[in-house]
Amino acid sequence: MSEISYTLYLVHFPLLAWMYFTFFAPAQMQPSAFSLGILALALIVVIGYSAALWWLFERNTDRFRGALTAWWQHRMKSPRQA
Repeated sequence: MSEISYTLYLVHFPLLAWMYFTFFAPAQMQPSAFSLGILALALIVVIGYSAALWWLFERNTDRFRGALTAWWQHRMKSPRQA
């Protein structure tokens, strides 16, 4: 969970706001087993969406940064050609 924490931080509010305004607004839910189930489903969706975004993009950040750094260092060491 700690690996996706930044992605979760970035996407939780916009996703929850979209879900609310798309499916529930302007109604308000009363406390019940149904509303608890809806909240549990929203939690699962938010964590799943965050994990998917992390898997698609953020998990490769260190590898990409290393490749970019190596390329830049190689470029700076090479003599410039006119």
